Amino acid sequence: MFIGSAAGRRVFANDAAYVASKHGLAGLAGATFLDVRDRGVKVSVVSPGLVAADGGLLSEAGARHPGDLLTPGDVAAAVRFVARPRSSYSLSGARNDQRPMTEKATGVAR
Repeated sequence: MFIGSAAGRRVFANDAAYVASKHGLAGLAGATFLDVRDRGVKVSVVSPGLVAADGGLLSEAGARHPGDLLTPGDVAAAVRFVARPRSSYSLSGARNDQRPMTEKATGVAR
């Protein structure tokens, strides 16, 4: 399980080292997946948006709308959801890889 960031899929000014590290993490996770998938090993990356901690609180969006930030508990809940065994959840007709996320976690309304 890797903890990524939206910065692993986009670029942001004034934070080049962080952006580069998260892009590198996404590449590491993808390459690791290719290396171990035939052995049944699962590789996942949880990439939250802004979190109410450290840089998220210092960001422009965090300063304007701190209530919109994810909490560390939200990220932990996403990790627990992704890490649990397949037999512990049911999606009634959806494929197993289509896991529901909350609007807050994804930033996308249903």
